[in-house]
Amino acid sequence: MHGFHANYLTGMGAEACHTCHPSSPDQYTRSLRGIHYKLDMDCTSCHWRMEDHALSLLTAELKAGKVQARNLMKHLTPTTVNSVDQVMPRKSWTDEPDCLNCHQNFNPPEVDEAEFNKWTTNPDQLYKNRSDDAGIMCSACHGQAHAVYPADNPLGRNRDNIQPLQYQGSPYPLGSNNNCKVCHTIEMKEEIHHPNMLTMFRNTE
Repeated sequence: MHGFHANYLTGMGAEACHTCHPSSPDQYTRSLRGIHYKLDMDCTSCHWRMEDHALSLLTAELKAGKVQARNLMKHLTPTTVNSVDQVMPRKSWTDEPDCLNCHQNFNPPEVDEAEFNKWTTNPDQLYKNRSDDAGIMCSACHGQAHAVYPADNPLGRNRDNIQPLQYQGSPYPLGSNNNCKVCHTIEMKEEIHHPNMLTMFRNTE
């Protein structure tokens, strides 16, 4: 699907994504509305440009013996690496961007774009399936993948922040700013969920 359409949507950056996905910042249905959007990131910051996104999928198709993939690849030029030979094959819905590629050891990222050719390798590593060191789902505290707290919903600024607002009175991830008491009856002194969790949330409003 992406391989076919990439041949008509080259050189468009995030606009290529907006053509099919409800991700445009000018539309009410935009899917990217979390803190990453507020930091001026777009689809390509994590999923790469259409050419690279498509070539990684097509390379996997070709490797699987689907020779027609070569026809879709021949007019595509990667934008992140120097040649198609450097594009690593990627399986859709399984090999996706990993939060820890940028947030290494759960630290503030030093880059504003995910590293190409580096992604998750099994469904358990996907954000929607991933758990912390205590077995709590990442999304339980941080929100949905494209609307991580604090999110800004065009249909109502805090529509996506209801959970943290209800339980802790702020739109930030649950337990942020050393607010462990939002769930625990005592103040916790150990980072049992993930490293660097007892630091102050850096993107306050």
